[in-house]
Amino acid sequence: MASGLPVIGLDAEGTRDLVTDNETGYLLPQPPCDWSTACQRSSPHFRQLATHYAQLLTKACESHGDREEMGRRASTDGIKGYTWWDAMEVCILP
Repeated sequence: MASGLPVIGLDAEGTRDLVTDNETGYLLPQPPCDWSTACQRSSPHFRQLATHYAQLLTKACESHGDREEMGRRASTDGIKGYTWWDAMEVCILP
């Protein structure tokens, strides 16, 4: 995000905290089971998730204007409170 690229990731704890779907990137919707199970090749959900992920990648590649705007937002609004400066400020006692 800090480099100005929208993120395409799993709608999971951590990623969801940093990425706003359709604003600073795309989030792959949660499967009916946990991610660690769904992402295994033997999972019945794996093929559907892989297809959807590929569709999000294609959308990001083909939608130049949207990708540019999401990238701009990701590198400005999307990182507020998550910079090294912010992290160091939290360490300093008032």
